[in-house]
Amino acid sequence: MTACLWILLVLTLSSKFCDAAFRYENRTLTCHVENGVDTCFLTAPDTKLQNLDLNINSLCRREPTDENSGNKKRIVCPIRCPKDYEVHVLNKIPSSNRKCTKYYTYGKFHDEHEWFIWMLEPCISTISTHCRFPDAVVKF
Repeated sequence: MTACLWILLVLTLSSKFCDAAFRYENRTLTCHVENGVDTCFLTAPDTKLQNLDLNINSLCRREPTDENSGNKKRIVCPIRCPKDYEVHVLNKIPSSNRKCTKYYTYGKFHDEHEWFIWMLEPCISTISTHCRFPDAVVKF
């Protein structure tokens, strides 16, 4: 019984030390379309990134989806997370919005530099996520 308690204690402590090496920064991307004009803004309330520009509306773009979707175009916006770090927990807000289906009307991807969130109508709304960084201040 004592050996089992020691193993449990070691596993618990090692997982805490592993988690302590990372920090998570929330990102929320909110987009809407009015009179054919896309407006998107990004919030990152707990960021430690230096010189982080959250004014991303001019960096958002409309681009074609795959060839099977006809002429549909999706909104694509950067979320200011470097490509080398992980992006987790993609949620739509409100969660009850049945027009939004992960992988079909919204999702994430990265290019050679950073991560992006995409949305396809009828799911132009608010998407939240977070970036996992090493626990050190980095410049973006």
